[in-house]
Amino acid sequence: LRTGTGPAFYYWQASGIPLDNSSPEFDKGMTVRRKYLTQNGTPVDLTKIKLGDQLVGVITISTVEKALYNVVVNDLLPTGFEIENPRLKTSARLSWIPQQAASIDYQDIRDDRLLIFVNLYPGQTINYYYSVRAISAGQFKVPPVSSECMYNPLLGSSSSSGVLTISR
Repeated sequence: LRTGTGPAFYYWQASGIPLDNSSPEFDKGMTVRRKYLTQNGTPVDLTKIKLGDQLVGVITISTVEKALYNVVVNDLLPTGFEIENPRLKTSARLSWIPQQAASIDYQDIRDDRLLIFVNLYPGQTINYYYSVRAISAGQFKVPPVSSECMYNPLLGSSSSSGVLTISR
């Protein structure tokens, strides 16, 4: 509670994910795509995921025209998924997944998203693999994966949104 005379200042910010799938999907100077695979490497039917299933997320990012530096890839997870921490010794390792490319500068694994920081060069395609587990039953929105140059936000890409169902 503020008492007295004089000006008072406040700041308010709200953020979130739209409930409808109206997020625009676009490619401006680069492309980013995400898909989910089974443990055997086959594409997943997003309407038939079982609670407890381990899946492999694959993010593919590339540029054609010119080198792009300080690119951040932001992969928001659907609510029913959790990233399996690759740094834990108990995390499953799938033999068909190649070692991560040395071109990944940094990764940040959070509760609700995966952030990857890279430099992209013309003709180069980076595939990044990570493991997720279905932890909650229900129908969930799949937010788009997005990328942008941190110092030139006019260059970016957004794609691969939709809906998934996790059953018991």
